[in-house]
Amino acid sequence: MYLLADLFNLSLATCELPAIWKYAHITPLHQGGDILDLNNYRPISIICSIARVFEKLIYSQLSTYLSINNILSLFQSGFRPNHSTTTALLKFTNDVLLAANIGELTGAILMDLTKAFDFVDRYLLLDKLHAIGLSDNAVLWFNSYLHNHKQCVVLHGNKSDLLIQQRGVPQGSTLGPLLFSMLMIYQLYLIPVMFNFMPMILLYIHLNQIYYNFKLLFNLISVSYKIGFHIINYYSIKENLIL
Repeated sequence: MYLLADLFNLSLATCELPAIWKYAHITPLHQGGDILDLNNYRPISIICSIARVFEKLIYSQLSTYLSINNILSLFQSGFRPNHSTTTALLKFTNDVLLAANIGELTGAILMDLTKAFDFVDRYLLLDKLHAIGLSDNAVLWFNSYLHNHKQCVVLHGNKSDLLIQQRGVPQGSTLGPLLFSMLMIYQLYLIPVMFNFMPMILLYIHLNQIYYNFKLLFNLISVSYKIGFHIINYYSIKENLIL
């Protein structure tokens, strides 16, 4: 009577996601420009419907856990009720105007991680899931969820060979963006420790913005270089991501 519930509970009890739920069909969507340039296509991932329902249930539980325990960064505008790119832009604009009113200059570093979801180090992600308090069984389930996903390109009735996704979070998944946000929890909090001041920070999944106010232009430029070097070093070495 509750077949799907039984399947989902069995998956959680055994810490395994069925292999058939890890298949995805990729449809390339042309976004303009040269049709022979692969960079002009956006991959649309279509996954198993049952797996998507299961993911939404896991997403709800994980999101609630993060919210109750105040784990997700307060600076994160993604995955938070009543927050969006619009609220992030409004806060930034308001802070810049407030600084200008008292004669301060605002410097900002804007970051966009290249193919962010594709370059996620799964074992670093699992370590962070364990660090935020998930049980061993939950981490083992996520380990199964993250590995051995296979995908193929489907276009005009033709299908390519299956390819195993070696890195990153599953494309087209409900959980992928939320899991990626786990990588954003700690690193930006290191800035006050390293530079003895607290900048303003705004996050939206893989789009990050750090800004700060000074009265002197020299201080603004000096701090910008230091924080920029720190960020590039952290993302490239610690998180294996590319800016």
